[in-house]
Amino acid sequence: LQINKDKYLLGENVYIILKDLKPMDKGAVLFFTPDGILYDEWKFDGMQKDSMKKYFKPQLLKGKNLCEKEDLVGTWNIMFRGYTEMKLKFEMLDQTLPNQEYQFEECQISYEIDITKP
Repeated sequence: LQINKDKYLLGENVYIILKDLKPMDKGAVLFFTPDGILYDEWKFDGMQKDSMKKYFKPQLLKGKNLCEKEDLVGTWNIMFRGYTEMKLKFEMLDQTLPNQEYQFEECQISYEIDITKP
């Protein structure tokens, strides 16, 4: 598991690469905010793919009760489900990427859609 940087500005994308998966590797990567709130879960299956890429932009989400930019600022933890000793960390700084300030003024509604069951 790799991320492209260790520090990000608010409004920046976090890029993650999961590689060298074996066919028996199956599980999930969990992304936790500085306050320990589960922000996202990324499932993987080595039988399907031996590597995966993902990016996300930490943002205000009403459904996860993340409504202040301070909820996003600090050290985030990334770990594999069931392996709390294996953590990757990155820091979200209290500075906003230029022209992205509007994204941190209002709490957005988060939608979770299961595309396998429309």
